[in-house]
Amino acid sequence: GVVVTPTTQPRLWDLVRRVAMAVGEPVPHEVVVIRAANAYVHESGGIKNARVLAIGLPFLATMTERELMSIMAHEFGHFSGGDTRIGKIVALTHRELYRTIEARYDDGVQWWEKSNLFVQYFKFFLRVTGTMRRRQEFNADRVAVTVAGARATRHAAIQAVMTSLAFDTFWAGEMTPALEAGRKPPLMEGLQRFMRQPVTAASLVEQTADAIANEPDSPYDSHPPTRDRLRNIGDDPSAPEDESAPAHKLLRNIDALERQVLAIEFADDQLSSMPEICWDDVVPTIFLVPWRRHVNGIAHRLSGITIGELPHYASSPTEFAGRMGAADPREIIPEHALAGMVQTLGMALCVTLADAGFAIGGEPGGMVVARRGGVAIAPYDVIERMADGTIDPDRWRVQCERHGVAGLDLGAASAVARDRPLSTERQDPHQSAGISRHLAAHPD
Repeated sequence: GVVVTPTTQPRLWDLVRRVAMAVGEPVPHEVVVIRAANAYVHESGGIKNARVLAIGLPFLATMTERELMSIMAHEFGHFSGGDTRIGKIVALTHRELYRTIEARYDDGVQWWEKSNLFVQYFKFFLRVTGTMRRRQEFNADRVAVTVAGARATRHAAIQAVMTSLAFDTFWAGEMTPALEAGRKPPLMEGLQRFMRQPVTAASLVEQTADAIANEPDSPYDSHPPTRDRLRNIGDDPSAPEDESAPAHKLLRNIDALERQVLAIEFADDQLSSMPEICWDDVVPTIFLVPWRRHVNGIAHRLSGITIGELPHYASSPTEFAGRMGAADPREIIPEHALAGMVQTLGMALCVTLADAGFAIGGEPGGMVVARRGGVAIAPYDVIERMADGTIDPDRWRVQCERHGVAGLDLGAASAVARDRPLSTERQDPHQSAGISRHLAAHPD
């Protein structure tokens, strides 16, 4: 991670000092910002007992200042409880025991299933230290409640789970493709926009509740399940609503900080100077290029499918799979056939509309939307609704004729020059779903 100083990040350090004072602990020697959705403390070598606090960019992006106080207070609680000193001994013992077992019992059989005395001792060690470390987590939560209050501590614990779930998907599906294309969009802003998308936000609420309710519980785990932590934290319904500022407001020079974190994380100095791109331009500049390449490659199979007749082709995913070259479409799992059809037709519709002068855009985690004048179409969304029968084929065809796109052939994309400039018209992220559904159901 990146070591930030009181000079480079003064407001963040001010909060660190306030929390340390509230807990009654010395200010840590270093504050480190990391890429992961995580926060932790440890005592490093070098300076004797040098205390280090690490905070993840995702937490800084999604939490309030008071929730971040709770996270910091929890971590400082590990200092006050002596957990970091004991933790070094436990971690070293765990590592040496594990290495010994792997070296001695590397015979293709899961060592965990063995019943010899050494393995049984390791299990006993894990159980005893696991119980101790789970107790440490509960005690650290009590420290956080004392500093930030039960409500903020509870919200922070839930937000940490939600942010972790969101960040993995955001990183893989939104951030990584841009970085691989040689462009660096704002990481923290992108995660915020990703989590604000209505469909994504609703899904994250469900996923978070499910993750907390069904989190495995083992006596060998170092951390208790979040549901047990929430029970230990409690709640204070009478507490006022959290009106503190977003935690990211504590930071300055965010782009430079993000670049430093990524460069260190991936040991790649090029990330420090990679050209920036705003999220409004990511879809037309980054995603549309491989979509066009893919559509060009299957143009002969798409030839003859016009936009006005799309409901006919989208009504049978299995037949469409056969058209795309599947050896025996009847053997394809229906869900796989549907997903493949939505992906392929959605891509082809995006490319065809782009060639017809539509601006292609979309929010991180949101629907891709094609716009031209007062017309807006969400290609992947309309293909899904054609497949489930919620779009009337006749009405769709009439609308497409009215807007001059009915006769556009999806297989004609290969005829368009690849170096054609792409439209980067900025989109209103709050209108994409509503307008695309309006076009699909109500002719203007």
